[in-house]
Amino acid sequence: MGTKSLRRYTSLASLVHILLERKLTLLDPSGWDDRNDRYFMEMYKKKKRLQTLVALCLCEESETFHHWKVFSSGGEGVCIEFNRGALDDAASKVTGIQISPVNYVQIKDARKFPPELDQLPFTKRYPYNAEKEIRIIYESEKEKFPTFDLPIELSAIQRITLSPWLPVPLKNSVKKTLEQIDGCAGLRVYRSTLLENEQWKKVVQEL
Repeated sequence: MGTKSLRRYTSLASLVHILLERKLTLLDPSGWDDRNDRYFMEMYKKKKRLQTLVALCLCEESETFHHWKVFSSGGEGVCIEFNRGALDDAASKVTGIQISPVNYVQIKDARKFPPELDQLPFTKRYPYNAEKEIRIIYESEKEKFPTFDLPIELSAIQRITLSPWLPVPLKNSVKKTLEQIDGCAGLRVYRSTLLENEQWKKVVQEL
């Protein structure tokens, strides 16, 4: 299924939760900023008569300024890189879980060819195309949950990248703290050089 890794841009607190609990927590989409996206999720839940519909967003795009700024801005942001096959395997073991790429559609095309009901949770407006989102949803017709936990193995985490806004002197302390969590001694933890990269600077230094 395409790329071999998926990225989750989130907070340091959420990362610690994932490492301690070995699970991804899917949340109610009613708090999402994109009200169009939220409305599609609400209509899907209503039309399918669901008691529960929660979701988690990842992306298959390589690191970009857009992803950091929108989803993990500030020194507390992190990017967790997951093995895609491991997440697919975890999702396949849970009834009610779907994991699928989001389809970005222009309004004029949606008018001509409206999305089918089952496509609603994975359909967004085209201006969000840069996100290259992969979405995990959990739905239930009978049980009502405010959140839902998808169990994962720590081995599913390929790499953790700390925010490019994290002050450099703090990097080692954060890295050591994460490695002290049970089972996390071998984690690959780096700080993003997106905002300042010495190799990039050398390009002009050597002219």
